[in-house]
Amino acid sequence: MSFKAYLFSSLIVGLSLSSTSLSREGTHQSKKVRATSQVLELKSEKLAKLSENYKGTAEQKAAILAEFQKYLKESFPQSEKKILLKLGAPWCKPCAQIHPEIERFATRKAAEYVVISIDIDSYLGLSEALDLDGGVPAIYDLLRGAETSLGDSEDRIGPITSVPNIREYLNSK
Repeated sequence: MSFKAYLFSSLIVGLSLSSTSLSREGTHQSKKVRATSQVLELKSEKLAKLSENYKGTAEQKAAILAEFQKYLKESFPQSEKKILLKLGAPWCKPCAQIHPEIERFATRKAAEYVVISIDIDSYLGLSEALDLDGGVPAIYDLLRGAETSLGDSEDRIGPITSVPNIREYLNSK
């Protein structure tokens, strides 16, 4: 096999591997959810646009939470897994500090949980609608998965903020 043929076949194998990493049990195979190891990254143009225009009114809060609920149901249809939301930002050092522990949790609890990472810079309106006022990093545990009522505090735990509190919560699971 020539060197060119070897490089071409390596490229094809690499592309095949990267495309299969997008589909996981319990995830929608569209580009709505992008896998980064076991932690999925939120990707929604509609939610980003709603977040961008968010001014904090009750109507906007209801609209953004309804859209996020719809996103979860479409992305994880018929999944009985709980959902852990991790809110953070690329510039946040404590977010980077806790991320490996979130990764370990996602791997350890893959049969029970879907873990979704949300960049608050891209989804600031969503983080505000979720009543995140303690800063990042923060996590929410959606106890009934995609069926969790986002406005009902009985169905969710959080926000849990600060690295020590998040670490303690993850280790208790």
